Amino acid sequence: MSIHLGKVVLLGPPNVGKSALFNKLAGKHAAIVFDMPGVTRDCHETRIQLPDDYPARRQRIRRVEPKLRGPEITLVDMPGALNTSWDAKKAISDTSELSSDSDLDAAIQRQIVKSVSDADLILFVTAGNDAVPEQMFNKARTFGKTMLFLVNKCDLISKNTDLSQIYKLGAEPVFVSAEHGIGISELWELIEASLRQELNAPDEEDDSILIEKNGQEDDFDDENEEGHSAKRQTKKTRSVHSNEKVKISIIGRPNVGKSTLINAMLNREAQVTANVPGTTRDTVEYDFEYKNQGFLISDTAGIRRNAKVDSRLEKISVSHAINSINFSHVCILVIDALELEGTDYKEFVQQDLLLASKAEKEGRCVVIALNKWDLVKNKRSLRLNIEEYIRNNNLKYISVAPISAKRNEGISGLLDAVTIAAKEWNTRLPTARVNKWLRDFVFRNPPPATSIRRSKLKYITQVGTRPLRFVIFGTKIDDVPKNYRQFLENQLRQTFQLDKTPIRISWRQQENPYIKDRRMR
Repeated sequence: MSIHLGKVVLLGPPNVGKSALFNKLAGKHAAIVFDMPGVTRDCHETRIQLPDDYPARRQRIRRVEPKLRGPEITLVDMPGALNTSWDAKKAISDTSELSSDSDLDAAIQRQIVKSVSDADLILFVTAGNDAVPEQMFNKARTFGKTMLFLVNKCDLISKNTDLSQIYKLGAEPVFVSAEHGIGISELWELIEASLRQELNAPDEEDDSILIEKNGQEDDFDDENEEGHSAKRQTKKTRSVHSNEKVKISIIGRPNVGKSTLINAMLNREAQVTANVPGTTRDTVEYDFEYKNQGFLISDTAGIRRNAKVDSRLEKISVSHAINSINFSHVCILVIDALELEGTDYKEFVQQDLLLASKAEKEGRCVVIALNKWDLVKNKRSLRLNIEEYIRNNNLKYISVAPISAKRNEGISGLLDAVTIAAKEWNTRLPTARVNKWLRDFVFRNPPPATSIRRSKLKYITQVGTRPLRFVIFGTKIDDVPKNYRQFLENQLRQTFQLDKTPIRISWRQQENPYIKDRRMR
């Protein structure tokens, strides 16, 4: 079992390279890096393993990627600290949605305070070419956490740079460069040493103590679950299961309630929410558990039409959102139901179904979350119209779940639909069973005769999952009409209860063995 040493947060003023350093330590391009202050708005959290060969890498000429083994840490990339009005003792409250820039800044500050309060180690980051924020640094000390003082962009420090401001803070600076990888090995050493000292574990021989401690912290209290079948557990209190985590991407247009839905699922203010389009920029992942099933959920930036995307930053955010679709298992398409009520659903057809079609082309399951359902007056009529649009656009496998993310209503039904879709997405059917079904189906519904000789369907086999892929062999396959193929797929879904997952069926012409024998003669 992996050892978890603690939570490490990146703290500092805007535009000093915290996201670039986060990506360097995490070993992946998880956070958006852009040369503009205030790009990061949400606390981006990921669990990574410390490389055990960082001392040896300093002696190598060729760059070698670290082998990720050994103890783990939780690394958190945070927004730039916009002001010094933190209060480490103030309770985190007022999680209502925000509507102004000042309220948005206040929500960001709340996230910073909460993340730093839960941290085991603070990496206070400044830039070598910027002034040192002395007041902010002193304020960070009031949290009483172990802190390392990092000077990023050290490659920009010249002989004429005044270093007196750096050393007058009374902390030993660690000079690094996230862009060029300078000082990263030394930083890994300091991180591990600081966390082990914090946990009173000076060497790796005492790792068994940490494993026992982490096991106690991760135990699930069954008594607290009685009477709460829909209760969702966050990463800190989840139990360990062998089930694979279901990867979920929350997608949709800007300002439809995606971040609010994330907060409702996690039962905490994990994402900054505001009534301002474009609040979320990064694709942020969270672990949580529901009914003994682990989930890895990603909140993405709002996706608009390509014609309306003009800024380079928004293009990067949309690119990360599309990439999240490609690596997910199930996509939750969030739609503002209140906007659709009383309209002709053109917006739904033109934009939202385009996102659903994009996910379908990638072979992902899609569940539509009709948000703000509590404000809709004619609920039955609206839902029937939306389901009709789905059927008419040949996306019959998409399920619809009405929710109210702000009031935390309908979340359990949404997660149930996601769980069912993910289970169908991984279904493996025995070849003998599907072939018996094909024989019975063809006997009752033979392909229509389009020429003198009728098409014959002889064999079917499943060749893959995620999505489900089938191959049907037969003769005169090209003569099988499109409506018959669609009818066969519908019957396949109905017979094996596969109405929540995309299906791919390939039709292949069976070779005539006698023709090959004639050529040999």
